[in-house]
Amino acid sequence: MRLTRPASPRLFSAYVDEFDVVGALPFESDIDAPMLLVRSTDGGDGALERGFETGIIDRADIPLSRDERLLAEQAPPILPGHVLPISKREGGVFRDRVGIGRTANVDVRITLPLVSKYHAFFTCSADGWTLTDADSSNGTFARGERLAPRVATLVSDADEVAFGPYRFSFHLPRGFVRLVQGRARTR
Repeated sequence: MRLTRPASPRLFSAYVDEFDVVGALPFESDIDAPMLLVRSTDGGDGALERGFETGIIDRADIPLSRDERLLAEQAPPILPGHVLPISKREGGVFRDRVGIGRTANVDVRITLPLVSKYHAFFTCSADGWTLTDADSSNGTFARGERLAPRVATLVSDADEVAFGPYRFSFHLPRGFVRLVQGRARTR
């Protein structure tokens, strides 16, 4: 049984509910891509805020640009607990990679203000999955270390990755299934 994945992010709890309904084998056969589990979208300590810090105004008082307003209106929110499949979108460019960013034409869209338009990308090779910073403004991190721009870094199951101040956990398909199964009522 092939389940249809919606284009918008789903909560981790929805995957757990799905597992309880369809069972282990159908669920496992449907998870064919790594997943990003959103851990934190609070922006950290504010050290990576856009622009400059005057101490006079609050970031919330800065009006959004026209493009940022349109993006916020069109995009589903990304919240802690959401799961984002790391997979190519139909018609996506760069066949050898899965692009991460906040614009509508990337493969995995993260609509948070400190994520660059084209922030980073994942690639899969015989050695495993790698994450590469695409010379983003606020950096890409793996296991707490900032990645050098344009240098691929191997990522493993359950590694913490971050795009700017926003934290995620990276899960290979089998690792994600185990994570869901550990929370399911019907194991």
